[in-house]
Amino acid sequence: MPETHSLDNTVAAVIDSRDESEAAIEELRKAGFEFEVLRGEEGQEHLDPEGEEGLWATLKRMATALGDENRVLRRLDRELASGNTVISIDIGDGDSEKAIKILRDHGGRYIWKFGDWAFTPIEV
Repeated sequence: MPETHSLDNTVAAVIDSRDESEAAIEELRKAGFEFEVLRGEEGQEHLDPEGEEGLWATLKRMATALGDENRVLRRLDRELASGNTVISIDIGDGDSEKAIKILRDHGGRYIWKFGDWAFTPIEV
């Protein structure tokens, strides 16, 4: 199984176009962001929908704690199954707006900002 990634202090989005996701990746690199790209079956495995590790497990614990019924988790899994890309960007103080702008500029949708104890929809 791929190494897991924490969602604390991240912005995540779905990008439909492979070309746009590649352009977003390049722009994020140039801007100095650390990020993770999930695609296809490997990405779904990394979400770990049946296990206790990975993004899925992290989100599931958060969703359970916040009463969200795992809606975010299931949506990300469906997006990956449909061939879309999920990008998760590590953000520091004041970095979220720049990260969100890059994602939006490249067709990012279903954008969420994850903090230490809560997650907020930016564009759903």
